[in-house]
Amino acid sequence: MDRKTEYIEKIDYIIDSITVLPRDLSKPFMKDALYYRLQSGIDTMANLVKMLCADLNIQMVNDSSNIEKLLKYEILDTQLCIDLISTIEIRDMLLSQNGTLNEQVVLENVPLIYEALDTFIDDVQLLISDILDK
Repeated sequence: MDRKTEYIEKIDYIIDSITVLPRDLSKPFMKDALYYRLQSGIDTMANLVKMLCADLNIQMVNDSSNIEKLLKYEILDTQLCIDLISTIEIRDMLLSQNGTLNEQVVLENVPLIYEALDTFIDDVQLLISDILDK
C-alpha cells in the first residue's frame, strides 16, 4: 500500500468514527459506544500526526509533543493544535482504568473533539498532496 493510500484510509476511519455519534446515552452500552468512537478517532488522528512528522523528517516524541512540533514548524494552525492536544487529554481520560472518568467533561467536549478532528482532516487532505506529490 502506498503512503497516500495509508493517509486516505486513516482519514476515512476518522470520518466514520465521528460522523454518527450516539446521542441517546441513557444506556451504558451507548455511552461505551460513544467513548470508543471518540477514542479510536483521536487515536487515528495521533497516528496521522506521527505519519506527518515522519514524512516531514520531524523527530517524534509523544502525541502532544508531536502536535506541538507541527505547530512549531507552522504545519498546523495554533488553535487547531491547542484543540488537538485537548482531544489527546480527553482520550487519555477515556483510556484511564482507575474509574475516575469524568463523564461530564467528556460529554461537554464532544463538539470540540468533532470540530478539531474535522478541521484536522481538512488540513491533512491538503498537506498530503503537498508532501507526497513532491
